[in-house]
Amino acid sequence: MSNESGMDMGTGQKPHDELKPGAPQPVKPKPAARRSRRRSSPTIAIIPAPTTQGACTEPPGKPEPTLKTDIEYTEEARAAGIEGRLVLKVTVDADGNVTDVQVVSSVDPALDAAAIATVKTWRFKPALACGKPVAGGQYTIARRFVLGD
Repeated sequence: MSNESGMDMGTGQKPHDELKPGAPQPVKPKPAARRSRRRSSPTIAIIPAPTTQGACTEPPGKPEPTLKTDIEYTEEARAAGIEGRLVLKVTVDADGNVTDVQVVSSVDPALDAAAIATVKTWRFKPALACGKPVAGGQYTIARRFVLGD
């Protein structure tokens, strides 16, 4: 019901359709957002591996020979007049055993092979890191073969 001025008798306000343009319009409340029925994927936390305080960062030392036999100048190499400098790189495990021998500088294939066979019988004090034996220590051997030997 409304009076002569167009005011609603129950509320004392003009009906919405009679509001003047440009005048502030009443704000209608927005409906609440619907919740999606989709479940969100679970959150995965990445936890770094625990670090040990005081962990050893010391680089390993070099292995040292404890038992070695001389690398012989073979009779065949002497007779053939072969001379030169042989350089071998030896890899030692944590028990002091030779695990690999690489020729860095060759003299002669037969002389190299004889030297490798000899070095494989050597024993070493293994490389140490923080006082503990470690595998992979490397030791370099250089031997000059001269006919006057």
